[in-house]
Amino acid sequence: SLLEGSFIVLNSSIIFANDTEANGSQQIVFSLSNPPTHGRLLLAGKTVSQFTQVDVNSNQLVYHHDGGVAVDDKLQFSLSDGRNMVQNQSLHIRINPAEILLKTQKLLVDEGGRVAVTKSTVNVSES
Repeated sequence: SLLEGSFIVLNSSIIFANDTEANGSQQIVFSLSNPPTHGRLLLAGKTVSQFTQVDVNSNQLVYHHDGGVAVDDKLQFSLSDGRNMVQNQSLHIRINPAEILLKTQKLLVDEGGRVAVTKSTVNVSES
């Protein structure tokens, strides 16, 4: 999970595939069939639709949330070692909303009177 608007490194504790043949995970390629809806998958800062287990193992793959109010996202992919393919795999990503801070100052208003509410009396921000 990650905080909205932030990013998470998708490392081998999150995505892991291994081939029992000689090269292990060295030749495994992941191909997105459905990219994330509320963020982007980045490799070296660029949006990608394909990555390798080597990219994952070396902590180079990043999911970056777009900052919207979604509480989860998902990417779907297939993976292949060049000879065999596994399809319809998915990764669900939990997005935690940022906290909203409300700061107010005391207002005194005479009965039947009016007072302007301005940024100095009410301030809303995200943490």
